[in-house]
Amino acid sequence: MYTVPRIRDYVVHRLEAGRRRLLVDLAGAAFMDSMGLGVLVGTRKCPASSTSPACTGSSRSMTQWKPR
Repeated sequence: MYTVPRIRDYVVHRLEAGRRRLLVDLAGAAFMDSMGLGVLVGTRKCPASSTSPACTGSSRSMTQWKPR
């Protein structure tokens, strides 16, 4: 929750500055909750966005659903 506003602001600023491609490297991320996923999905709603984000480097723990 601490990093979500920072990441969202960074992404929106880059899109508003004219960036048209967004590549997110998840190699260092061990976990992403719904708020983090919401930032990635939300980039499509940004008025300056014309593309979907692409993700790379996700670890096995990031791609498997783990029920509680």
